[in-house]
Amino acid sequence: MNAEPLISIGAENERLRAELARQQRNIRLLRDIALASRGVADPNEVFETIYQRLKEEIPVDAFFVALCDHPDSQRYHFALFVDSGMRSDVRANFADDRVGGLAGWILGLKESRMFRDLHAERTDTVPVPQQFGDTTRRSRAWMGVPLMIGRESVGVISVQSYEYGVYDEGDLELVEALADLAAITLENAILYRSQDELGKSLATRVAARSEELAVLTSIASGLSRGQYDEARLMEALERILWMLSLEAGAIWLNDGPTGLRHVVDYAVAGSNIPLKWLHRSESIEPDVVTQFALAQNRPIMRSEAQPFPRFDDTMNPPTVSVFAEPLRAHGRVVGVLTLYGAPGRSLEAAEESLLEAASQQMAIGVDNARLYREARDIAATAEQRADNLALVHRISRLVSSSLDLTEVVRTTAEQMVQLFGVDHCAFMLFDDAGVRGEIVAEYPALGTVGYRTPFIPGDYLEEQPGQGELSFVTDLNDPRFRSVRPLAEKLGVQASLLIPVISRGRSIGAIGLNLFGSTRPFSDEDNELCRTIAAQVAIAIENARLYQVTRSRVEQEMEIARSIQANLFPRSLPTIGGAQLAGRCLPALETGGDFYDVLPLGGNRFGFSIGDVSGKSLPAAMLMAVARSIVRSEALDHADPERVVTETNRLVVQDVPVNTFVSLCYAIYEADSYRLVLANAGHITPFVRHRDGQVEPLKAVSNLPLGIVPDLHYEASAFRLARGDSVLFLTDGLVEAFRPEDGEMFGFDRLTDLFGARGDLPAENVVDQLLDTVCEWQGNENRNDDMTAIVLQVQ
Repeated sequence: MNAEPLISIGAENERLRAELARQQRNIRLLRDIALASRGVADPNEVFETIYQRLKEEIPVDAFFVALCDHPDSQRYHFALFVDSGMRSDVRANFADDRVGGLAGWILGLKESRMFRDLHAERTDTVPVPQQFGDTTRRSRAWMGVPLMIGRESVGVISVQSYEYGVYDEGDLELVEALADLAAITLENAILYRSQDELGKSLATRVAARSEELAVLTSIASGLSRGQYDEARLMEALERILWMLSLEAGAIWLNDGPTGLRHVVDYAVAGSNIPLKWLHRSESIEPDVVTQFALAQNRPIMRSEAQPFPRFDDTMNPPTVSVFAEPLRAHGRVVGVLTLYGAPGRSLEAAEESLLEAASQQMAIGVDNARLYREARDIAATAEQRADNLALVHRISRLVSSSLDLTEVVRTTAEQMVQLFGVDHCAFMLFDDAGVRGEIVAEYPALGTVGYRTPFIPGDYLEEQPGQGELSFVTDLNDPRFRSVRPLAEKLGVQASLLIPVISRGRSIGAIGLNLFGSTRPFSDEDNELCRTIAAQVAIAIENARLYQVTRSRVEQEMEIARSIQANLFPRSLPTIGGAQLAGRCLPALETGGDFYDVLPLGGNRFGFSIGDVSGKSLPAAMLMAVARSIVRSEALDHADPERVVTETNRLVVQDVPVNTFVSLCYAIYEADSYRLVLANAGHITPFVRHRDGQVEPLKAVSNLPLGIVPDLHYEASAFRLARGDSVLFLTDGLVEAFRPEDGEMFGFDRLTDLFGARGDLPAENVVDQLLDTVCEWQGNENRNDDMTAIVLQVQ
């Protein structure tokens, strides 16, 4: 058997195992270096780690890392240089950049190269190795690998041995992998350095911007309180000068037609700016630069040493630089900010922007303060007017809530003293002829009420009626004051505002607002307020007077109605054999329309009528009289109740106004047979009380009240009474009486219970008990409807 193949296979396996072990060592090496490089900001630490671990794996007699500050250039400098285990001080020994050589060649080539024997393999295309380090020994084996960031070469790693043939392709691959790690570290370092520089730059810019914003914020804050004063403007001016490193400044505000007004000025300590007006409190004129900035409405920069055109002597000789910036807000120039610096001083673009921003902020603050003051004044005026209107409304409500003339004028006098802060108010009313006046109210009380005076020709009270003109008199000798001069002198009046009270174009009185001490003027708004109050009071006075007239007329009508009603009630009731009879009407405070009657018909027959007319007062009384008369007439002409009621309705319909009606219950009692026959026209059905005290309504046929439907036929119902029975005829005033505290009606239940309990009393007493109990229920002062009751007791 031939053993050579087996030997060859064994050798190959051994080589593969050795290669595998080498690859594993390389992987561990790369991992360790990668871990060691994590978070390391200095690339030199990584280069040192690579050198230390690499020499453990392969022969390394010389090792260097060269870096290129300019990508793709062959100029480089050493970052690490080790020869025969000795490190060189690259800053001392290799301070200058190098160009070319094998390192420069690799930088330009951007590819790795390896020589097993550099001197034997080098061709003319390969640069001659530069001599450095240990020049007594020559490198034989040599590897050079570029450090690549993207497509740019930024450095070279070179590994050398003084022995030839010691490096192979596997070693080159290892160095290439290490070069990749080094390039990543280098890239991170470059990025870190760039970020650091950028951060520092941003920090510097942010700090500068923060200072600018602080200045602008302080200006905005100082002027954002709706007002500005010299202290706040001075603080803003100081900050602007500090920010721009200028020496002096002034703020001028635009007062419109009067031009610029000097507000504040400031000069930093040690300033040599020759401004004659600095720290002067008297009025001064702005310099020409400031005036020119206002006129041109643009910034004016005078940094030259030459005189400005028409420059006044404030700065002669011209030894300053001037920067005038208009203060513009909301489309108008509100002032000028003028700054002064050393001769030849100019502003950079950033400084001009800051000055513009500061000026704009200052202008907005100043203008907002102006707007705030205007708005505050408008709001104060509006609030005052609202208060005045509220007081006018209050006075109007007070005087309108009363129809008592005395109360109206007294309330007016008191309220006007409080409203205008005067010492005294007197209210005078004129007679109908307008030739005499009388003081009817005053506040406070000084004994002038009842004072009468005739009008003297030519004085205020005689001349002003109907004109509505106010007059402010400050001299008691004023002819307009003659009518009341004696009284004014007695009271010590120094001045008086006379206010006419006009109604329907005629003066019905006057109000005097009197000042006893020092006088004060009344504003136009005060005068207008006085006119408004006087107009309100005039209406209230006329209403009170009209109410008095109307009330008198109504009282007369009510008296007439009461007289008519009283005269129509029967003065006495007829005597009925075998029965007791009683009846009474208790009129309401405002006369209603109840009526009742008991009429002898002959043959021991008696006609009972009880009714209620809709409405109140005189019209109701008149209709009641008509209805009662018709019933009496028809009762004498007809024997049947249904005929009486039907004929009465026919006649009433012809006479009553629309929406007016009469309720009527008419009954005939036959004493011999105890028979009761009744016809009902929309009235409350009578109740019957039996001997045992039980009460029930008579079940009679009812129909519409009288005066609604013509030619309506009414039917009658007949009932047989027994001895001991009592019949109650009544009107709705008894059952519809309301209790004041809760509005509850007296009602049918209480009425029938009361009738059942007291019905055995004599008829006269039963009527009294019913009416008195209902009156007590609702109170005599609350009686708003008539109450009528008739009681018939069968013996």
